[in-house]
Amino acid sequence: MKCPKCESENTQRLEVAFHSGTQNISTTSNSAGVGIGSGGRVGFGGGVTKTSGQSQSILAQQASPPAKLSYKWPVIILFALINVFPFIHALFPKNPSIGEVVVLALIGLTRVQI
Repeated sequence: MKCPKCESENTQRLEVAFHSGTQNISTTSNSAGVGIGSGGRVGFGGGVTKTSGQSQSILAQQASPPAKLSYKWPVIILFALINVFPFIHALFPKNPSIGEVVVLALIGLTRVQI
């Protein structure tokens, strides 16, 4: 595969650049300690730390796929408008204006429980 701009053979797919520069991290650390306080008292303590996450190179960040769009609110609004419009038309039988439609649709949306 050649670069169409510079004709270089040193190319790779964006998918490969993204996956090769992305690492999942999962570590567990154990720690313990001993302390001597006033009066010669000895205390012991310990803990476990778990860390997880993801590390990415700059190239992997630039080659990452775009964020997925959520269709939740557009679908809810469309559903509400389709179900509210007959009631709007019943209230304003002589061709309701756009303002009336929008105001009544917003009133209807405030009553929808999700």
